[in-house]
Amino acid sequence: MCYLKQPNCHLCSTTNDYKAHCTDCYAPYLLETNQGTCLNCSTYTYYDNNTKSCLPNGINCVENAKQNVCVACNNNTSFLKDDKCVAITNNCTTNTRSNCEVCDFGISIGTSCFIQNEHCKYNIQLNEKQERCLQCKDSNILNIDNTCTTTNEINEIIRNNFTFICENGYFKNQTNGCEGCSTHNSKICTLNLTDNFSVFSCQSEYVINIENNTCTSDTNCNTINGSDCTACDKFKTFKRTKNRCVNCNDNNSHANGEVFTDMCVCVQCTNDTLLVNGICVLKSEVNCHKTNGYTCIQCNEKYTRNNQDDHCVSSEQFVRYSMHTVVNNTKGTVFECETTHFLSDGNCESVIITNKNNQIIQNYKQDVDNTKYLMKEIDDNTNCSYQNEKGCLSCNDGYYLEDNKCVKCANNCSTCFNSTLCLTCNDSNNLVLNNKGECIETNFVISCQQPMVNGVGCAICKDGYYYDQKFCYKCDKSCAICKNSITCSLCADTYFYYKKDSDLCITYDKLIGCKNKTSHGCDVCQTGYYLTDPYCSKCAENCLSCTSLKPCEICNVTDYVLKDGICLYYTEIEFCTSANNGYCTSCKGMRKPSDNGLSCVEDKLIKLNQIGIPIIVVAIVIIIISTITTYILFNVYNNNKNKKKTQNVCVFQMRKSNIKFVKISKEISTNKTELIFESSNEGGEILVNEFSSELLCLGNNTTHHIKMQLKMKEGNDVYEIQANPSLVTLKPNYACEFEISLKPNFTSNIEDKIACVTLNIIKGTEDVIEIPIRATTVMSYRLDYHELIEEKKIGEGSFGIVYKGIFRGNVVCIKKMKELLINQESQENEFEKEVSMLVKFKSEFIVHFFGAVFVPNKVCMVT
Repeated sequence: MCYLKQPNCHLCSTTNDYKAHCTDCYAPYLLETNQGTCLNCSTYTYYDNNTKSCLPNGINCVENAKQNVCVACNNNTSFLKDDKCVAITNNCTTNTRSNCEVCDFGISIGTSCFIQNEHCKYNIQLNEKQERCLQCKDSNILNIDNTCTTTNEINEIIRNNFTFICENGYFKNQTNGCEGCSTHNSKICTLNLTDNFSVFSCQSEYVINIENNTCTSDTNCNTINGSDCTACDKFKTFKRTKNRCVNCNDNNSHANGEVFTDMCVCVQCTNDTLLVNGICVLKSEVNCHKTNGYTCIQCNEKYTRNNQDDHCVSSEQFVRYSMHTVVNNTKGTVFECETTHFLSDGNCESVIITNKNNQIIQNYKQDVDNTKYLMKEIDDNTNCSYQNEKGCLSCNDGYYLEDNKCVKCANNCSTCFNSTLCLTCNDSNNLVLNNKGECIETNFVISCQQPMVNGVGCAICKDGYYYDQKFCYKCDKSCAICKNSITCSLCADTYFYYKKDSDLCITYDKLIGCKNKTSHGCDVCQTGYYLTDPYCSKCAENCLSCTSLKPCEICNVTDYVLKDGICLYYTEIEFCTSANNGYCTSCKGMRKPSDNGLSCVEDKLIKLNQIGIPIIVVAIVIIIISTITTYILFNVYNNNKNKKKTQNVCVFQMRKSNIKFVKISKEISTNKTELIFESSNEGGEILVNEFSSELLCLGNNTTHHIKMQLKMKEGNDVYEIQANPSLVTLKPNYACEFEISLKPNFTSNIEDKIACVTLNIIKGTEDVIEIPIRATTVMSYRLDYHELIEEKKIGEGSFGIVYKGIFRGNVVCIKKMKELLINQESQENEFEKEVSMLVKFKSEFIVHFFGAVFVPNKVCMVT
């Protein structure tokens, strides 16, 4: 049971003062022989089972499981592979804990990015000795053995083993090679995707044949510019046709011609003729009334121009404007009818108007100038809201116009543009227009607080729903209000928020041992639990009150003794037979509880009473005298002992004192509700690294004795605080004067609380009252490390690392010491001397020294 006396101890022995001294520890703990305790291995070391000692980790290894087996590497310098840390090279751009994922020249699979083939652009590394090239650099060819070979062509571009660009004067042929254009009498040429040869520029004595796209020689061409024939032989009758010189046809095509080019081409005819296919014909032959020598500008009556060749063709009956697409008499496109007819399905139809009794009514209305206007009632079956002689111009709601007809919109559309695109939806809170122009059903009434106009979506969602692309979706059941499906803004009832655990809210069922549950977690824990924000953790076994797992403050009322912050069963206290309220109350044989109630000591009076009867009879008088003397001396001793304990403690009756007390609880009164530390200087600021004291009086308001103790916050590196006396027992209506001493460790504004713990000896209950403390220090060279903001590392030396940072709005240089044993007096004195020297240096040519941080593990200088 050594582990109960010393944590993690396997074998132990007993010292002269009955304490356990460990001689052997459980793995993986190291025995500290002087103190007889078991310690963990320090950082960057691991426990070796063979040698039962702590050995240093491997290179770049942060945590070793055993020898040559690393489980965590320094992610900034290496990654874990085969239980070892592989160093990251400069070629690695992206790495994980177990691999260099991306090299600056390709992909890696668990390697450190060694140098690749010099002609390879991207490759994949399979291991430290094997790689495979994925793509070669330009002008290189990838071989079967995954190597790259450089080509000798300078102006060619080869990529992925394909020729993309040939040099000038060459083209890419069908065999993926470059072939000279000169073989086709060309300067610039190409072979297109359909393997057709195309010429862009010919050699100096050749022209481009437009018909077959080749370079040919033309002996009748007089001038060649840019592979084009620009002038034919002036002494011969030639005309340029398709970039060649061709003889003019000696026929009647020039009859009635008025203007010709120098190549025998008629370009304009006389006034009574017009140009048709390069020939001048009479205007009467093509039903033309007026011509400009080129085309017909006005047709005869009942004829209209053809849009293909501007010739005149016969119009249909009742057609006012139309266009024919061919010269023959096939039906053309009608644009407008005569006023006696209206356009319907491309035809001109007569208007006959009837009323509800099927009686023919007037078809027209007569204006003052005798002009007739079409009056046609709209048939409800057509769903056309407006039409005239040109046809239907607009449709009723719920229909769209297509080929002069009204077609019904898709389901749920109030108005639409075509068969697939809705503009507005039917009046219904359950319909909404989505991004595809469709009206779909949705629970808008339930989820949407403010719909968009025309039902195209929701503008504002109701509580319990979140917005996503015009729609509202229900939040997670743990959210009262949410940002999206995985993030709560406000928790629902019986849920609380703790970001470190989840972006969603967590059920109250997780708050075990909590007395007061809130939306931020637990505020007050039940008896036997302590607060570890936002949860409650159980105190050590048999402990009723604690602020952390260790130490315990109050044990179970019966059978347990509170010793060194641990609740021990009374049988673990040597010779103790019973315990109550954390103290041993009775002992075996000739022993009694000690003054502090934590052990049993010999009772000399009982030992004397055990002397044999013969001696008692003989020396009865002597025994009586001795007993009386011993009793008197014992009482005197105890009184002197109690006086020594209380000679430095000021305890007084509150009613006889002129101090004004204020109740801060049912049991306690005080003369100060807030403890303020001030000095005698003008600002009241106290000195740094020196103790400042204040007096605090606390009184007992109850009708019974109470034990009172002032407890300070543990693990505080901002200041040191002491209370004298640390523990006192007060009678009813008595008060005690406590001296509170505060020593700030560096320049700071201190606002904190100390706890006044009272124990009701009768009921065994405990009460904790917090008393605020406040102090402001003078400015000193001892700096508060909380005010330092490190931005980036700018240098590193043998003894320290230099960072760029911010201190009170100033850009500063922070030099952090790598190793400084500040707890050793000589080291601390030497560091203080160096800082004091820097404080005295003041010159415009010397870097300003702000001060230093003296807190262990955060020691640095700020300039």
